[in-house]
Order: sequence, then C-alpha cells, then structure tokens
Amino acid sequence: MGGVFDILLFSLWFLKSAFLSLIIFYICAINTRLRPYFIVISLIVSQVVYFYQFNLMYPCFLFGVALHGLWGRIKKRAVALTALSGICFVFMLIPWNVDFWIIPSGGVYPLSSVKQFTAYAGMFYYRLVIGLTGSLFFIMLCESICSRLHDNKIIDSLSSIGRETLGIYLIQTIIIEILLWRWFKYDGSNTMIFGFVIAPIASVIVLALCLIGIRILRMSKYSALLFLGEKR
Repeated sequence: MGGVFDILLFSLWFLKSAFLSLIIFYICAINTRLRPYFIVISLIVSQVVYFYQFNLMYPCFLFGVALHGLWGRIKKRAVALTALSGICFVFMLIPWNVDFWIIPSGGVYPLSSVKQFTAYAGMFYYRLVIGLTGSLFFIMLCESICSRLHDNKIIDSLSSIGRETLGIYLIQTIIIEILLWRWFKYDGSNTMIFGFVIAPIASVIVLALCLIGIRILRMSKYSALLFLGEKR
C-alpha cells in the first residue's frame, strides 16, 4: 500500500497545484475593490510555497487568467503578438541549457549560500519567463492560423482533442508515469532516433489510448463526474 499512497500523494501534482491556484485566486477576487492588492500579495507569498511546484504554477495560473480576461482585445493583435513573443522566445532559447533544470545538492530550500540561492533564483525565474513567453507565442500562433481556417476538419478535430486535456492528463499519468516507465527503457537509444521516431510514435499511441479511456469513463455518469468533472 505504500506505493499506492505515494502515487495518490505525489502523482497528478499539476492538477492539485491548479486546484490550489483556483482556490487562492477565488479568495483574492471576492473583494472587487481590493482584488489587485490581494492578488499581488498572494503572488509574492506563493514564491515561498514549494509543494506541487506552486511557486512556479501560481504565476502561470494568473497569466492564464489575465489572458482570458483580455482575450477579446488580444486576439485582434494576434499576428503582432506572435511575432513579438516569437522573437523574444528565440532569443531566450540561446543561453538555455540543461542546468536550468538541475536542483542544487541538498535541495532547493534552504540553499547552502547566498551565492547559490541567487544563482538558482535567476535560473528559476528565467525558466518561468521563457515558459510564459513560449506559451504566449504558441497560443498566438494557433490563433493567427486557426482564425484564417474556418470549417477546417483537421483544425476542428485537433480542437476537439484539445478540449479533453483533463482526461488526457489523468490517463497518461497512469499509462506513462505508473506503467510504461517500469516496462520500457530507452536510456541507451540514439537521441535522434528517440526524439524523432520513438517519442512521436509512442505519443500518438498514448494519446489514442487516452481518448479511448475518456470514452469509457463517459459510459457511466459516476465515472464521468469523478474523473472528468462532467455532470449529466
């Protein structure tokens, strides 16, 4: 049962972090007059909340809220924003390397020295900014393309799959993070073959299995509610 407990506690961290972000934002947004101040305070406090990567996820959540709220004005400037965010994203990729993902020995907090903390904080916020910039680029790029392709069957199919992100996230966690990594090892494979052959094929297969799993979950109103949040 220890393994089951670990899975329940540590898996699906993204979903738990998103839920916590929603709760905190909802509390901050209750008072309309003080909402901006509460949000700024919550953003500052979030930077010392480390479980489920909340310090990374909460700024991203607020970015999504702002994007949603301003979408009517933003999508009118999709092409310009695509170009601007794309240029920034490419330039930020130039100094990017694997060190941005390495956690210092002894854990992130507390770090052993001010110098180590400063270096890690710089990499942490660089990672946050490049993530938001890249997200904005691809969102605006999709908007720029899709707004010009009305009634396109391929676009419509991709959009329908995109609406299933919750079910896909849940099921792929089971398939990839719990099952496949125990059965299949590609550590010794060629990087190019893995990146351009094995990973794309595996991704398509996993996606297809997820979509089948979502259909199965929808066969019962109880499983649809429990796993997909859908009420009938």
